Amino acid sequence: MRLKILIIIFHLIYGQIVIAQTVAIRGSVVSNESQGSLNGVTVKVGSQVTRTDKNGYFEINVSLKRVTELGIGFSHIGYLSINLIYQPNHVYKVQLTENSTGLREVLIAPGDDIIKKAIKKIPENYSDKPTVIKGILRIQKSRNQSQYFRSDAFLKAYISPYTSNYKTMVEVLSNQLDTVYDKTLKYIRNLGTYNLIDLVDIAHNKELLVKLLKKRKFDYRLVGKQMYNNHKVFVINSILLDTAKKYNRLEATLYIDTASYAFVASNLIYYDIPRFGPFIARKQVAYRVGYERIGEKWYLAEAHSKILAEYKNEEPTSTVSFVRTELDTIKVEKIRYKDAVQEVDDIFLINKPPDKEEWAKYEPLFREAELNGKIERILIEKLDTIKKNNIVAAANYKKPLGRKIYDYIRSDNIRMGWSIYRLPISLVSTIYNIPESISYGTGSYIGLRLYENLFFNYEHMSNFSNKKKIRSAVSTFNLSYNFILPRRERELIFIPFAGYELLNVKFEGDRKNYNTIYFGLRTAYELSHKIALLASSGINPPLKDYTLNTLIIKPTGCNIGFGIMIKL
Repeated sequence: MRLKILIIIFHLIYGQIVIAQTVAIRGSVVSNESQGSLNGVTVKVGSQVTRTDKNGYFEINVSLKRVTELGIGFSHIGYLSINLIYQPNHVYKVQLTENSTGLREVLIAPGDDIIKKAIKKIPENYSDKPTVIKGILRIQKSRNQSQYFRSDAFLKAYISPYTSNYKTMVEVLSNQLDTVYDKTLKYIRNLGTYNLIDLVDIAHNKELLVKLLKKRKFDYRLVGKQMYNNHKVFVINSILLDTAKKYNRLEATLYIDTASYAFVASNLIYYDIPRFGPFIARKQVAYRVGYERIGEKWYLAEAHSKILAEYKNEEPTSTVSFVRTELDTIKVEKIRYKDAVQEVDDIFLINKPPDKEEWAKYEPLFREAELNGKIERILIEKLDTIKKNNIVAAANYKKPLGRKIYDYIRSDNIRMGWSIYRLPISLVSTIYNIPESISYGTGSYIGLRLYENLFFNYEHMSNFSNKKKIRSAVSTFNLSYNFILPRRERELIFIPFAGYELLNVKFEGDRKNYNTIYFGLRTAYELSHKIALLASSGINPPLKDYTLNTLIIKPTGCNIGFGIMIKL
């Protein structure tokens, strides 16, 4: 019993030590032009600030967590400001460039040349073979001191050669979920955070690299040369104002090896990203990545992100950190498509709990990463506050019907489809020349999960508008069952269905209705985890011809459609 108590006390003290850990940052600042020491330079890490003395020297003690997330900012009147990535046990020698032109954009040819050279040498500096890396990842999300979500995961990533156009694929091998959730808060979907490696890998980010080559839109600042992880690097700052309005501006700090011209590290901060689709507006998105040289090639070693979102007064915050623990370029296997995490996947629905023996191997890796400031550990006091707030908020809370419907929808229970159809009728007239195309139209359906793979569906089809104002429509209610064919890559789903069908035709103010049973088969081929190509065919029993004014209706007993299906 005493031993258990001691272990608990040890873990509590250990947790507080990790959280409270501070580091001393020291160095000197000089002018890039004169190489003279600069007095009074502002050195800032978050809200903590100091200034250099008359010899240009500075020293500041800061939170390891904060400096890892935010980096170190240097600013001085008459000089261009810069931001540097934190390096453990490093003495900084910073050079500030005079802002003598006063222009908003200053193009510095040396920096521009270095970036262009680094981009051209990517195929030479990074692996020309497929690579598999494994490592630990922690996702932490919070809102309003009332919600906290954490996922500690062990990941595998397949990184294709940098000369190819294939995207990085990520698989969650195992994870542990810890959620403290205020049920009174409206749910915000959490998408794609396991894909951090793909998001921050600057050497694979062709869209960003193309923009970096467009020097007219950038402010390149060659800060100077520094040591980063025992490599001498050029430090270049740049700013991009996005004309496409995907974000307001991008501030980038690039670390480029002076010998090989490889990207050794980068820190990208996007500001004011507007709402798009299921994503809420974000005030700031920061990505940081570091690479390690093994032999003649550079490999991704760690990746980090921090997102500050905007949603009413709830202040959603998300931090994600990945640290590589294994690398293999010999026994490389692609990740199966169905196991790969995609950008639109909800992280709450990815749950692969490990056994105790397996997770015992990962725990020391997380503890080491916490001590080194590579992965954040939440304050115990903060977690206690969130739990208390939840107890108060949930005391008199009853989930309303709207919220129950909302929760049902977001839990992979909805299927929706849109198709172009050949309706199950043929129309002829003794007076008019009616084209065959009048029997074609569009349709949609919605399916609600009842139990496991059993769905209840409503489907509606109608023909295209036409000059004769002939309207034909089909409405059906049916039950279906999804049979998923096991495949290594994309799923193939067979969906037999049966139910009730109402077929009606309207012409010159009169209507003819057919009521009958209806059965058929849909086949879906997955394009992504959320979208599939859809083919549908339905059959009903033979129905009698009918004359509606001068229009002869001939039911064909069969319809065929092609379109897409979306999983919510």
